[in-house]
Amino acid sequence: MASFSELSIRQRIWLVLSLAIAPLFILTVSDYLEERERRLAAFADDARLMLNGVLIAEIEQRHHVEALLRTFAGADEMRTLDARQCSELAIRLMTAHRNLANMGAATPDGQIICSGTPLTKPVNVSDRLWFQQALAQPGVSAGQFTIGRITGEPGVTFGLMSGDTGGKPRFVLFAATRNDWFDRFTAINSMPDGWTAFLLTADGLALSRYPDPEQWRGKILTETSREAFRQAMSRGERSVRMNGLDGVDRLFVLQPLEIASGSVDRQRRYPGRADAGRGRA
Repeated sequence: MASFSELSIRQRIWLVLSLAIAPLFILTVSDYLEERERRLAAFADDARLMLNGVLIAEIEQRHHVEALLRTFAGADEMRTLDARQCSELAIRLMTAHRNLANMGAATPDGQIICSGTPLTKPVNVSDRLWFQQALAQPGVSAGQFTIGRITGEPGVTFGLMSGDTGGKPRFVLFAATRNDWFDRFTAINSMPDGWTAFLLTADGLALSRYPDPEQWRGKILTETSREAFRQAMSRGERSVRMNGLDGVDRLFVLQPLEIASGSVDRQRRYPGRADAGRGRA
C-alpha cells in the first residue's frame, strides 16, 4: 500500500471521486446486445444524476471555508499580526471546526508567521498554488490537494489574502483540511444498496470510500487499473471499465470535483463481477 508521503506531485494535485455504478454481469446476461447497451446507458445516467448532488456539497464547502477565513481575517487578534495571538486564535477556530488539520497566516512573501499546529522550523509556502492564487485574485483560492509542510498530513488547503485600506496585501490566511474531510463527498448521496463511492487520486490512491472510509483509505488500484484510469482521464472520457480496489472488474462513471483546483472526477459502481455472465450474451 502506498503511503501519503510517497505521493508524486501529480497525485497531490489530481483527485478522483469514484462512484461504482452497475455490476457488469447484469449487463452481460441479456440475450440482446441492444438491450444490454440500453441498460448500460440507463445505469450511467442514474449515476450522473446522483453525482450532481456533489456539486451542491462543493459549493457549500467553499462558502463555509471562505466565511471561516474572513472571520479569521477580521478578528481583533489580527490587527497587530502578533504571532502568539494569531496562533491562539487559529487553535480556537480549529477546535470549533474539527475537520481542519491546520490554520494560520503567512506574509506576502510566503513565510508562515502563525499556525494552529506548532511550527518546529521556518516554513515558506510561496510556491504553493493556493498561496499564489490568494495573492492574485479576490476571494478564497481554489483548494489545492497537498501534503502539509507543517502537519505532514494530506488534505486540501485554501488561502485568502487580507489587505490594508489601500488594497496592499498584509497577510495570507490559510485553512488546511484533515484527510477525513473528503468523506463528506463520498457519503453525500443516497445510493442504492450495494453501490459504493470512492475519492481517488489520479494515480489510484484512495482518499475516501463510502461506506467504510477508514478501511479503504490509503489503498491503491493495481497498475493495470491505474493505467486504464489515467488513459480515460487523458481522453476526457466519463466512464472506464477496470478492476476496483477490491479486484472486481467494474464499470465506473467519472466527473471532476472542482473544489481541488478543478482536478477531481466522480464515479459510481454497482457490485458484481464482470465475467459472471460472459458467453451468455
